[in-house]
Amino acid sequence: MNKFNRILAIVLAFVAAAAVIANAVIPKERHAYVSCIYTSNIQGNALYKSGENAGYEKIAGIRAELEDESALTILIDSGGCLGASAFAEENSGKDILSLMVSAGYSAMSLGTADYVYGSERLRQLSKDSGIPFLAANLESSGSTAFEDYIEYEQGGIRIIITGVCDSLPLDGMEGITVNDPSDTVNSLISRMSPSPDIVIVLANLSSKDEISEIASLSLVDAVIDGRSTSVSEEKEEGKALVVSAGSKGTNIGVITFEAGSAGVTAENRFINALEYDSTASEKKTAVLAEEYYNNYVSSTSSLQADVYVENIIGTSEDYDKDSNLPYETGTGDIIADAVLYACSKDGAEAALIPNTYIGGELVSGKISKSAVIALFPDDLHAVTFRVTGGELRDILEDCFSGNSSGIGYCQVAGLSFTYNSSGSIGTRLSNITINGETLDDARTYVIAGCTQNAASNAFSAYDAEQLSTYKSIAGITWQYIQQQFPEEIPETSEGSTESTEMESSEPVQEPVSPTRIIIY
Repeated sequence: MNKFNRILAIVLAFVAAAAVIANAVIPKERHAYVSCIYTSNIQGNALYKSGENAGYEKIAGIRAELEDESALTILIDSGGCLGASAFAEENSGKDILSLMVSAGYSAMSLGTADYVYGSERLRQLSKDSGIPFLAANLESSGSTAFEDYIEYEQGGIRIIITGVCDSLPLDGMEGITVNDPSDTVNSLISRMSPSPDIVIVLANLSSKDEISEIASLSLVDAVIDGRSTSVSEEKEEGKALVVSAGSKGTNIGVITFEAGSAGVTAENRFINALEYDSTASEKKTAVLAEEYYNNYVSSTSSLQADVYVENIIGTSEDYDKDSNLPYETGTGDIIADAVLYACSKDGAEAALIPNTYIGGELVSGKISKSAVIALFPDDLHAVTFRVTGGELRDILEDCFSGNSSGIGYCQVAGLSFTYNSSGSIGTRLSNITINGETLDDARTYVIAGCTQNAASNAFSAYDAEQLSTYKSIAGITWQYIQQQFPEEIPETSEGSTESTEMESSEPVQEPVSPTRIIIY
């Protein structure tokens, strides 16, 4: 090697060493773009409906459109996707999760509609699907009942997604402790080293104050409200971005983060139902959704049971059933009985089901599960809540008011009363009893109802008093019909009906006696 080559080799070695030293001493600039697509309260609306809901095929299509090699794209759900409809409940959430896997979901939090399957089933669903259920503040036997968080790294930027929940039902979630959501998130983030650059919290919480507390934590960048049913975006000075995509897939939210040496910025936008038509459906997910729905229709049409519907004679002879005032029906009695029976673990003493949400009548004889499902809006599910006797009296009075603030005439179980159609407002009800005892205005009662009860003006003051969310009214009614009716259907005025042997895992009970509401 000549002198020139030796010098060149020394220079090149020096340059290489300097580069190594520079890389070690001077770190690369940390920088990343992150697109976070989020949904909430899908409530079993898995199929695309033009102008209404995205369905998982369009959600997958949106994810595909937003994917970029230079950015990280994440799809998450803030809870309420596995229940609240007969379709979602058909395979206890399994089909919904399969669609979410196909659509590319990374994680989900838990909401009231998801709790209906119980903790063991939820853990199994998460394990089988591979989708983490984020619920950092739910504790069981000294450890997290589900998953604390998931983590990503992009361009040297550390991204953490966690979830917090509340409002656990009494049934199926026993042994789980609900810790303070804000304290849990703060503790989780504070003990991370190195500190995360982007923190996203899925907050399926009933309290707006708790959501605000989480948004006030210094390292939190975005809070996705999974309980709200309306689309919203809030950004207060010194607080994290707080957003909600509403419910049923009518809107899909997208938060775009940019993180680097200058800090983190977050921009939110919504893709609404009117834009879904221009979004290409993801074929694999669309085919899977159609397959699951067709199986659901076939299964519910083939399942049959026997039912006995009482002929209600609860009105005076001069009361005109063709007038505008509705009246107690045998179908209404069955539905109200079913809801009261299902909600008994909360100590429910009576049930109120608005007549306006019952879309037909049952007839004694054989009936298919699909016919029962067809009676109700698909997202109608049971809840329990507390009211005083005085408040319940006012609510019952309001049922007959005919104004827009009322919940409408209710079919009832566990209670009875007399209504004087010619009386003045506030004095029309008398002889109100619950379980055979006179209504006590000062006492607090646990009442079973449906989601529309709790959302109406008559019940809105008691939202904070809601205790539990249960399965769909359709599913509850079908289960009740299977379990509660005798093997032989009594003879009706039209003649005798067939008798069918039925298997039941519950004690068989006679239908509750009719004539709960006397109208004159």
